[in-house]
Amino acid sequence: MAAVSTARAHPTGNLVSIGDTAYFPYVFPIDHTGHKSSVLSWQAGRQVNVILTSKHNASDFMLSAQNNSLYIIERRYEQSSSKNYVKLLKLNTDNSTNTIWPWFEDKWRLGEGGFHLQSEQQIIFVKYPDVLIHRADGSVDKAFEFPHPVKRLRKVAQGLLLLGENQAWLVNQRGKVQKQWANLLSQTVENAPLNRNQIFDIDYHNNTLLVANWGNRSFDIHTKASRTNIQQLDAPYTAHWVNHFADSYLMMASSISFDGNNPQPLLILKAAANAQAQIIWQD
Repeated sequence: MAAVSTARAHPTGNLVSIGDTAYFPYVFPIDHTGHKSSVLSWQAGRQVNVILTSKHNASDFMLSAQNNSLYIIERRYEQSSSKNYVKLLKLNTDNSTNTIWPWFEDKWRLGEGGFHLQSEQQIIFVKYPDVLIHRADGSVDKAFEFPHPVKRLRKVAQGLLLLGENQAWLVNQRGKVQKQWANLLSQTVENAPLNRNQIFDIDYHNNTLLVANWGNRSFDIHTKASRTNIQQLDAPYTAHWVNHFADSYLMMASSISFDGNNPQPLLILKAAANAQAQIIWQD
């Protein structure tokens, strides 16, 4: 297990946690010319560590934390065929992995918008604008009918958390709405990163929606009564991923620049909305 002293943010993937351990994907080393990705972990009081590195260039990892287990979709791009291939893994306690689904051609960008294992034979995932189900035999259908376009999905304790363009919904396994949030975007944004006023990621716990507000360069929380900006970022950083880390807020920002350098990470922990931000990891 290698301790990480420096790395930069990787735009494909997500931030999840199991107990007192957070997991997220990054290209490592960042200057790897073949874009070789890793899965990293962090625990309070410890360094960020590499726990898994792809053997393949042009690779990505997408994560799903379920029932105290970490499931990983590894994706690689095959230049000779111009095709993506994926496999499904489960992380063991010693950081080794078991292969659940071996490599197969990925026609759906499986897991890029989040995923949930309904069973080891079925994955629920998002391919904009639909929530779909991918079976181990390769067949794909709608998981359920939903009246709004969906661009991201996350499994939370209370069900499935769905993200739209400016809304979010907590639904059950059949797509029935349990909670919903509107007007997530900040409409007065100027100079949004890459000119995209968008919500990049969300997480839900204890009646609170945690939001990575890309366009506003902020992390927000939405409760039933209010919306609060809990962390404002300065350029070149923008809000990237979020995770309810126990009763704290774990938030990943990344830099957006046009100087030829790769994005740089800023991992922040806040014990409460009005608490001082603790920088966990910064290049």
